[in-house]
Amino acid sequence: MTVVADRPHVSPRRDEIRATLAATLGVPADAVSVKATRPEGLGLSGDGVGCFAVAIVRG
Repeated sequence: MTVVADRPHVSPRRDEIRATLAATLGVPADAVSVKATRPEGLGLSGDGVGCFAVAIVRG
């Protein structure tokens, strides 16, 4: 999963997010990847108003 946001910073909670996603999906934590990027001024997330996430699930 990629989180796109200026705030909050994902890195302090990356492991917690990864563990929660893995438990929810019923897969091992090493099967889940979580990273973050900044939107560099694009749309609402670039104004610090919102954020979004992109996920790819392979079955």
